[in-house]
This record gives sequence, structure tokens and C-alpha cells, in this order.
Amino acid sequence: MTEQSLLERFRALPANLVDVVRAKGVSDALEAGLGAFMAFCEAERAFAVMESDGRPTVMAANGLDRSQVAGAGFHRSRRIIDYVFESGVAFTTVDLGADQRFG
Repeated sequence: MTEQSLLERFRALPANLVDVVRAKGVSDALEAGLGAFMAFCEAERAFAVMESDGRPTVMAANGLDRSQVAGAGFHRSRRIIDYVFESGVAFTTVDLGADQRFG
């Protein structure tokens, strides 16, 4: 990524965050925030997880639907969620399939 393309992403960030400010509720704000994050990072998918009743719960997801979250294909992502909640450390990856920590 060039310095110019990174600068362009930063300049686009306020426009992408307008929907967060206009959101009428937490769910809409989470969806809009994920959209802004995905646009900035050029991510294919993102999800927000919060603790609910003592366990991690997917509160919003972009780029995948609820059936995918509940399915077996989400297992690797689920391991990351557990890691983040247990360690308290944020986590990102460029290619989850190639990340040996969660292979």
C-alpha cells in the first residue's frame, strides 16, 4: 500500500463514519461502524462481539450472515473470539487461513 492510498483511506473515513453518527440504535451503529472499518481496511468481512450473559456473542456482522456464524465454517473465527475474550488482546489478520496461530 502506498502512502497516497493510505492517505486517501484516512480522508474517506469521516464520510464512512457519518452512518455511525446517524444510527438510531446500538445495532445500527455497530453495523455502520463495521462498514467503516471494512472500507478503511478493505476487509471482506468483520464482526463485533460483546459479552452477553457471561459469554461472547456476535452482535453485528458484515460480509457474512447469521447462518454462517452458527455453521461449522465459523469455527476458526470462533477460536479467535475465544482467544480475544480470554486474553483481553485485540486481534486482526490479513489471511485467517494462513495464520498459523489459528490453523
